[in-house]
Amino acid sequence: MSSGSADAAAAHRDNLRREVEACLAAVQAFRSQSSHTACAVDLAEAEQDCSRRCDALFAALMGERTQAALDGPAVRETAHTLARKAPKRLKAAGERQVCVQFQRGSSVPLRTTYYRRRQGDARHREKGLFPAFAVLGIHEHASPAAAAQMARSACAVASLEEAAAWLRDTGGLAVDIKTLRRVTRRFGKRARCALPGNLQTLQVGGEGRSVVVSVDGGRVRVRRDKAGARTPKGRRRYHTDWREPLLLHIYVLGPDGRLDRTFTPLIDGTLGGADALFDMLRLYLPLFNALQPSRVLLIADGAPWIWKRFTALIEQGAIACPHPVIQLIDFYHAVEHLGTFAEACTFWPRARRTRWRNHARQLLRAGKIETVLNEMQTLLGRRPRSDALKKDRHYFLRNRHRFSYAWARRLHLPIGSGPMESAIRRVINLRLKGPGIFWHEETAEAMLMIRSYYKAQRWNELAQLACAAPIEALQ
Repeated sequence: MSSGSADAAAAHRDNLRREVEACLAAVQAFRSQSSHTACAVDLAEAEQDCSRRCDALFAALMGERTQAALDGPAVRETAHTLARKAPKRLKAAGERQVCVQFQRGSSVPLRTTYYRRRQGDARHREKGLFPAFAVLGIHEHASPAAAAQMARSACAVASLEEAAAWLRDTGGLAVDIKTLRRVTRRFGKRARCALPGNLQTLQVGGEGRSVVVSVDGGRVRVRRDKAGARTPKGRRRYHTDWREPLLLHIYVLGPDGRLDRTFTPLIDGTLGGADALFDMLRLYLPLFNALQPSRVLLIADGAPWIWKRFTALIEQGAIACPHPVIQLIDFYHAVEHLGTFAEACTFWPRARRTRWRNHARQLLRAGKIETVLNEMQTLLGRRPRSDALKKDRHYFLRNRHRFSYAWARRLHLPIGSGPMESAIRRVINLRLKGPGIFWHEETAEAMLMIRSYYKAQRWNELAQLACAAPIEALQ
């Protein structure tokens, strides 16, 4: 470090120290001032004043401590090693000052060495990173706790506007919507990149229990920019395509066959399609295979893309279980198909169709799928050219080995995918889907993981993953 840089660093540390002393003096002044609290309004004003002073002190203290860590030899050596491991060569470009946002208070200026790939110009943004910040978990100019708090508020409430207001009013953190969106997106991306190498972060339990794996999809609208001129206000025109986010839900059953509330379920999702979702399932399966489950139940609707990939998992031996893996079509989806088959029997009056549907429902619940198929074939003989009757009968014929509801009930296993439907509602419908809500695909992908882990009560594990991202995810 040159003498000029050393002098600048010393002056910067002195400024941080003076800021801490000024904030301490402000807190002491609040403590020593005479009290004029006579009503609720006075007390509320005093609380706000105290909160502002304490938030400023918090930020100043964290800035001083963080700067000391950045200047320490341990962080410097680790940062240099991290920069050397980058996929593309990085070169030290001297110290720079960056404002970092901590969990409370205003942002604090910090100094550390910047490493870059090339110098920026008018057309290209300068590409590089602050490896010392990465060592301490500081990304997007936000500390680990601040980034986690932003991402948590963004996924928990109905909109980014509400999240920013909530952070400002109750969290002592003033952040604009653009920053909140960027920090949240990058938080989810880092967690996703870190997951394959840090599966041990996830805590699972329930040894010897029954494990249920369920897959389903929802709907969100994704914003896709149009080519061509912008609007008169300078905004991009865009398409609003419907996309199907796919969700994975894994949970454990208690001895009575009900959802084991002591086990934290695992929920995750993606917009990448069926193959990406089942690659995700293959990633998680070793965690549950280690539990040595007594039974494994695969339950979903009758979509062929689901069962083709479930079958491949079973044939490849990816699921470890002493008993054969049980496959079930969700009973209530099956009843819907019975209803559409009955409605297609137009040669019957409506009351007769309803009676047959209820009769077939009881047969199906009792595990008598062959009887249901025979009755369907008899009815199909009265309208042999009916495509609707053929389609629903083929649905039951194709999945005839997945309607063993009586057997599943004897084993104390569920016959419906209620937890999966609940996950779709809580993760997707209540946050990502709604009138006037359009997502960029990258942001929606990150929000799916963040919201899934948040609703599965795995937030602390997600925050740890976001701090353990490889350097490839930081550039």
